[in-house]
Amino acid sequence: MHSGATANRIHQFITRQHMRRAHCKIYFIDGAIPPVSPLSIHVDRTNITVSSNIEHVPRQHFRSKVICNSLLRSYFVSGEKWSADIVERDTSEMIQEIENDTNGRCVLTILYTEQVNRPAPSSMANTGEYAIAVENAPIRSDNSRPYDRITQSALTAFSLSLKNPFKACEVFKSSYYIDESDAEIYICRFTASASAMGISPLSEDLAVNLEQWYKLLSASTETDSPSRLLSLSLLQEQEPLSSFLSAWTGLEILVNKTFTYFEGLVPQAIEPHSKAIALRVKEIMKDKYKLSDKFSLVSEQLSPNDAESDQRDFQTIKKIRDSLIHGFSTDCAALPVEETRNLLRKYLLRHLPRLGDKK
Repeated sequence: MHSGATANRIHQFITRQHMRRAHCKIYFIDGAIPPVSPLSIHVDRTNITVSSNIEHVPRQHFRSKVICNSLLRSYFVSGEKWSADIVERDTSEMIQEIENDTNGRCVLTILYTEQVNRPAPSSMANTGEYAIAVENAPIRSDNSRPYDRITQSALTAFSLSLKNPFKACEVFKSSYYIDESDAEIYICRFTASASAMGISPLSEDLAVNLEQWYKLLSASTETDSPSRLLSLSLLQEQEPLSSFLSAWTGLEILVNKTFTYFEGLVPQAIEPHSKAIALRVKEIMKDKYKLSDKFSLVSEQLSPNDAESDQRDFQTIKKIRDSLIHGFSTDCAALPVEETRNLLRKYLLRHLPRLGDKK
């Protein structure tokens, strides 16, 4: 319990030059039955956990969500004066509410800690156990871009680790700061929640696959855009048009990137017989390949057994996408979102091992 005397020590001004920022994101996964026991991987400063509950999430993340709300309520709700005890009460209620929603659901949690190259707020209210700062706008660290890549890589890695398609819904996110003395500093906002239900079991090698794909995705910038667009498509399930266009754009970018690697195969095959002809073929064909031609070559190299059927699917999806771009009316509910996303997942899976081979 927090004493009233502790809570009243609110005007201690301190400046700290180096801090850490702890991030948390929680997703409900629709399309996967939660594991019996949590599956976790740890890579660098990132922890990714697949579970059926949120017991592993540090309490500080939930506290960061209720502190500002509690402060505001103390000004507008008659008879309720702000105190650290009220914060802890509200924090427990939030945890219980989310726990109730996780019943029967698969939960994906991403925890990440980054170094922040900026001073702490110059003026903070100190309760004795943690400090509270109020600023005109949320603090945005200089390293926010790496955290975006981490969450995208984690969600994409999870998608690649499952055999069946799934839907992801972000239900919670938070961050708080930690100074050099390990004191907590709270300056956060709340994100609304939603729900999802699991329907199929996770594979036994999920943790191994999740770690493998996450390491490759987070360590290389080559797949940044396809990875980001796949994760975005998964989170846009309620908007079929946006979800479809995200998946298609990710697939198009991936095809163009992968084609660059395989483009030289034809001249290389000719070169032993005639170097001049090989150079001529390369010169003539430069910038002449259409997107469908590029996908045909990529699919023949990465998935020869399914290349013909994949090429048909690609052509069908491309025609629908072209119709949208040219302004033809389309039933958004009938868009091939899952088919497009599956092609992106499939060829991203087959492209990723090449990233490992480059190391």
